[in-house]
Amino acid sequence: MLGPWTQVPNEPKSEIPTLKDELTVIKVEVEGGGEGAVQIVSTNFPPKRHYFQDSGEFSDNYKGVKITIVNEGLTNLKISTNYNF
Repeated sequence: MLGPWTQVPNEPKSEIPTLKDELTVIKVEVEGGGEGAVQIVSTNFPPKRHYFQDSGEFSDNYKGVKITIVNEGLTNLKISTNYNF
């Protein structure tokens, strides 16, 4: 598992590794609860924006390409993925 780490509003985190042959699962949680939003950006796929209440879990096959996650909400997020070193 990679993380968890904290991201403040409007902060991007780049160079996040993904799994090559399986789904990469991204878990996000709003610190203190409430609404949250993230954008997941990859060089091989169109950006995806996700909205959630309190927490969310999103998965995709990014084929080992590193991604960027941007906290587009108004509160801090705690984020982790299922990627293992």
